Amino acid sequence: MKRLLPLIILLTLLCGCAAKEPTAPETPQAPPVPSVSVPTVVDTEMLQAAYEAVLASSGRTLSVEEAGTGDLTLPLSLGIEQSFLSGEWTAAEQAEWEVMLSAPDRGLLIALSSADGQTAIRCCGDLVMVEEGGEAAWFRAEDDGIYRNFYTMAEEAVDSSVWSVTADGSLSPREAAEKMVEQVAENYRNVPDWVQWKPLDVQVKAAKVFDVYLGEPQQFCAGFGFRVKVEDVMDGRYGYWQAGAGLEEMDEEGYCGYGSQVQVQKNEDGDWAFQGRGTGGCRVTLPRKEGEDNLELLVSDFFLTWGESHDWYIPYAILECSESQMEELPAILARRGEKDAKALCAVLGKCLKEYDYWKWSIESLKGVLGKYGAYLDA
Repeated sequence: MKRLLPLIILLTLLCGCAAKEPTAPETPQAPPVPSVSVPTVVDTEMLQAAYEAVLASSGRTLSVEEAGTGDLTLPLSLGIEQSFLSGEWTAAEQAEWEVMLSAPDRGLLIALSSADGQTAIRCCGDLVMVEEGGEAAWFRAEDDGIYRNFYTMAEEAVDSSVWSVTADGSLSPREAAEKMVEQVAENYRNVPDWVQWKPLDVQVKAAKVFDVYLGEPQQFCAGFGFRVKVEDVMDGRYGYWQAGAGLEEMDEEGYCGYGSQVQVQKNEDGDWAFQGRGTGGCRVTLPRKEGEDNLELLVSDFFLTWGESHDWYIPYAILECSESQMEELPAILARRGEKDAKALCAVLGKCLKEYDYWKWSIESLKGVLGKYGAYLDA
């Protein structure tokens, strides 16, 4: 029995070990691979159609909203549209749009809207939301070109609003110009902070009317002069101020001279309203159709104008007339009376004396004018 006891104990230990042998560990399962959706390239024709629908709308608007501030809505003038489509576009989700809008550094939200509100295109960064007839869709551009184009339109809409000024129609051209130049300066001072070319300050320097038409519609042209202060005249952000004639030399107070010639016309309400501007060559637009610049109309316009058209442009056109046309002038002057005849001939004589490139001379014109020729020397 004593010999069997060690054998029994050994067998018991072996059986126990066999019972407790660990099972091979299970191979851990790999985490599920998230499905990746490949963005779908969208047809840009629908985007372009929505854009063109907005641009074709009379009374269309452009609005700009800066994070944390209110929005600014401006009329979108003709002629400042930028290219809408650039590169490929892919479909986006509403959630992406909402995340973009909630970002504190998202930049500007710029929207173009039709007058009836049925079509709108909103752009923020590289995301675009298109609303058409109550339906909405979201898209992503491959770059920020669309945002840059919308931003350019926004800055140009601000520039247009700065100059969209009016004055009471009962004011004389000089009085109206003085009112309007003050409005423009005030508008420049109130330009939104997000506009790159926003000046530190703008003050009026002068407003000088140099051309007036008193026919229908009444018009005048004037030079608007300002004193402009910017942070750094060499900074590329202020290229707006350097276009055309650009900024003049800085004075001791840090202001630079800046000027524009403007054209103003009475609107349907009878008020003076801004029509356009440039750096030079501005003059009133005489109501003419093709082939209507006959001598009698020119003489009539001479007495409806003062300034450059009266002193130069209309006399120049008269002196360009042929001999057969000029032969009609004595009869035209006779119908207008002695006072008008003397006034017109005095200006024609002055032009002939100051410049020698006319087809007419004092002597040759006297031969055509008869008794009115003596007024050329007045």
